Amino acid sequence: LIEGKVALTRSTPSEDLLLHHASTGRIIGILSLAGEKQAFFNSTTTTESTLILLSLDQLTTALRRDPEISAGLAVSAIRGLSQRLLRSEELQVERNELNLRLEREQKRLAKALRQLEEARLELVSQAKFATLGELSAGIAHELNNPVAALTAAAGHIAEDIDPILASHPQGPLLRTVTDAIR
Repeated sequence: LIEGKVALTRSTPSEDLLLHHASTGRIIGILSLAGEKQAFFNSTTTTESTLILLSLDQLTTALRRDPEISAGLAVSAIRGLSQRLLRSEELQVERNELNLRLEREQKRLAKALRQLEEARLELVSQAKFATLGELSAGIAHELNNPVAALTAAAGHIAEDIDPILASHPQGPLLRTVTDAIR
């Protein structure tokens, strides 16, 4: 890479991962070159770029003709690998920090979920007690109506019996018994 920036991505089953961008260095594809294998990354220019594309045969020929190319290539490769290693370490630190933040957020969300569950249980309990209260009030109302009717009827009967008891020969004795019952 003579000039510009290149992003290195790797395709995975779920997504394309951006693995290097600003730290690609001047030599791209050095791992493939060293192992004489297919590229591990996909390279994409992200700015206007100037680069020299060499096949493995062209590189081998150039290295045989001029030993200084070999030294320059080694220095350039070491610099590129150093940059990638530093960026890899930075990414590791960033990943660890993100994992810690994620863990804290998970704990916060778990606590909020517990609090919501407790509030839900409290609301259910309050609703049950409110329903029980309404039921009790309804039963008390239904019981009070007949009792009130019976009390009123008993009062009317007592009013009707008082004159009858007053005219009866054993009225005072009967009045004592009816007063005890009332």
